[in-house]
Amino acid sequence: MTRALVVTTEPGDDLELEKFFRALAAWFGACYAAGLAIIIPIGVMAINANTGWQEVLSFLGGMFLYALFIGFFVALYTVLVWPVLVWIAKLVGVKRGFADLVLGALMGGGLISVIMQPLQNGGEGLFFLFAAAGAVGGLTYWWLAGKPN
Repeated sequence: MTRALVVTTEPGDDLELEKFFRALAAWFGACYAAGLAIIIPIGVMAINANTGWQEVLSFLGGMFLYALFIGFFVALYTVLVWPVLVWIAKLVGVKRGFADLVLGALMGGGLISVIMQPLQNGGEGLFFLFAAAGAVGGLTYWWLAGKPN
């Protein structure tokens, strides 16, 4: 008589793995959204600088690729910081949509301040651009992660 080897998994294991990959995909999406939030205002300023229509079309064609490039650096700088901030928000019990927005803005403005020190050099606009991009990224993360509480 032979016996078959049956491998089963616990139902909770699949759910935890799914939550992890959903959070990971949401984080990548948030990094890309933050990249778009950085590149779009720069493109609008370039369009307003009396550029020709060819430069405008060139920017619009490359905008999504530029955002992907910037999103890579956003991911690089937030890979260790964002999970800790989400964990702290869960621990404290703050409503997640609001917490993701505020923590994203604080992280965007804080990281650009640490990296480039724009406030010491009169670059307040750069600080607020990255804070707004962080807020967009935070809300995108919350939305793509399934709007957790």
